[in-house]
Amino acid sequence: MSDIKKTLGIKKDKMEGAVKEKTGKMTGNKKMELKGKAQGMAASMKEKINTIKK
Repeated sequence: MSDIKKTLGIKKDKMEGAVKEKTGKMTGNKKMELKGKAQGMAASMKEKINTIKK
């Protein structure tokens, strides 16, 4: 997978996580909020690993 595709995939995951987290907060759905937070954290870790590999 190219670096650009990896970077875009990570950004997409971060954005999806943020949307899920905010939606969960607004609707009072704690499960969705936590899933979004976890997805965002996983994307951040992937981003850090990707940076270290370069």
